[in-house]
Amino acid sequence: MKKLIYISNSRLPTNLAHGFQVMQMCSAFAENGCEVELWVPRRIEKEQDPFDHYGIKKNFLIKKIFCLDLFPWFMGSRIAFFIQLYSFLLISRLRLLFSNYDLLYSREPAAGIFFSGVVLEVHSLSRGAGNFYLLVMRRAKALVVLTSFIKERLVKLGIAPDKILVAPDAVDLEKFNINLTKDECRKKLNLPLDKKIIGYAGMLKTLGMEKGIDTAIGALADLRNHRDILMVLVGGHEDDIKFYKNEAKTRNLEDRIIFVGMVKHDLIPLYLRAFDVLIAPFPENEHYNFYMSPLKVFEYMASGRPIITTNLPSLKEIFNNHNSVLISPNSPSDLAAAIIKIFENRDFSEGLVAQALIDVKKYTWQKRVESILAFIERISKNQITEIGLENTRSFSSELSVKEYSKKYLRPGEEYVIKKYMPAGSRVLDVGCGAGRTTYYIFKNGCGVIGVDISLPLIEQAQKDYPSIDFRAMDARKLDFKDNSFDAVFFSFNGIDNLPSLEERENAIKEMKRVLRPGGVLIYSSHNGLCIPRTKTSRRIFLNNIGRLKIGPHWRIERYDFGKVTQYYNNLWGEKKSLLRSGFKDVKIIGNGRKLLIAPEFALAFLDKFPIYIAQK
Repeated sequence: MKKLIYISNSRLPTNLAHGFQVMQMCSAFAENGCEVELWVPRRIEKEQDPFDHYGIKKNFLIKKIFCLDLFPWFMGSRIAFFIQLYSFLLISRLRLLFSNYDLLYSREPAAGIFFSGVVLEVHSLSRGAGNFYLLVMRRAKALVVLTSFIKERLVKLGIAPDKILVAPDAVDLEKFNINLTKDECRKKLNLPLDKKIIGYAGMLKTLGMEKGIDTAIGALADLRNHRDILMVLVGGHEDDIKFYKNEAKTRNLEDRIIFVGMVKHDLIPLYLRAFDVLIAPFPENEHYNFYMSPLKVFEYMASGRPIITTNLPSLKEIFNNHNSVLISPNSPSDLAAAIIKIFENRDFSEGLVAQALIDVKKYTWQKRVESILAFIERISKNQITEIGLENTRSFSSELSVKEYSKKYLRPGEEYVIKKYMPAGSRVLDVGCGAGRTTYYIFKNGCGVIGVDISLPLIEQAQKDYPSIDFRAMDARKLDFKDNSFDAVFFSFNGIDNLPSLEERENAIKEMKRVLRPGGVLIYSSHNGLCIPRTKTSRRIFLNNIGRLKIGPHWRIERYDFGKVTQYYNNLWGEKKSLLRSGFKDVKIIGNGRKLLIAPEFALAFLDKFPIYIAQK
């Protein structure tokens, strides 16, 4: 099971749609087999239970992360907002050092500054998107965008198209598949039974932008003579409701519009089923044209009611003339005409509903998350393949062959060869390079075979040590029978050059397979907790501090012979991993002479490349 941490700078619950979207995504990730933690800022003001507020299944954890919340004293201040946001992201970054996870997910653009390798949802782009966005998007592992237009914009900014997935928002179909008639819903909601109701659900304004409510009121004015038509608006802040009430009063329509205000999301299916026609008359601007994928339109489609919306590029990715009525934006007369057409043509109306119910099945939270996880998996596999090839190329370079042709043993290597590879034992030297350690194992009187994935290194080893059996071979697929060796040795962190945890675990399984019962697997590995003590280690530490993590992770190292992506863990995590793999006993020694037999606690912080000795 993959562990996913979703980082969201959200006040939960919130009346804004993004809070509901984040909760639905976390629930859907959990339904798709992920262990999910949602990290949100701990706010000073007491908050309700978001699961109860949104009516979402409690199948994931919500963790409150400390932040500097100055909003109670500086409400509306941009400085207070940035202090809260960046303190939340910074503390989250520090907590991640001590957290094991497989995937980071967020829809906070600033998260790309603090976290490399995050999967980032992009819901809009500012007109001035430039260097900041390029930095954020390039650091992200993958980008999930709502519309094809956002993808096109990002590609123009220089982001690789194969890194971007277009995934519109979605709906929970079960919530809207209610077994109640229109009249039954109206009775529950105290709505009149004898009226034709035009319905709208959602915020009345977004970020100060009109959402077409003025157009809807204008359309109702055009239908003034149709006294049986009523409009019901669900949602909206008090200030916005007051604004539109005044507009309705100015047009003498105050008795024709019901302002419901904010309601719990559990009531939305009842309201939508209670209406005769649903409207989403978005006006025309850059945001609505290209970047939006409003949750309401998918809920409309699932409600079994005819839909009228505007003929905008972003909406036309979802709607067409078979599942809705598309009208010109900012046109009360077009909206009024569409309403009359639906009321007067029952067959036409039922055809729209039937097609919308078919089309909406493509837009469930489950399917959205399935496509995102599959996309991330493809990207990860491609990245892993590229990392593996790059690592192999680096270690196959002339400089690498020259470096690994040197004859020497580290103190820890000398110790394990003498203690665990006595004369006459059969030993497999995996990742043998140019035979550096294989030569000393052979000298100790062992029957040894050296294998390495790099053909140039193996050719050099065969040239330098013709009496020893060297073979080009992949540690993940060893060409030996079960129980063939007394010891398997993978020296000088060679196992850490495998490009994924899965492939690393596969190599350990293979090495365990070819060991006889009671045999030992011996290897050294990078220690992520080691305190830097040399100029080289400090340089590597500083170069990788942005990716620093205490648990299993990879860091990019740059050597004279090339760039290498290498695995880091801590002693206790690596030991637990070996025990989980079925080894009976695991000992740890130091690789340097002074730390050779030091306590594990000392090795955990002082030895860069401790050696693990695991008995089958």
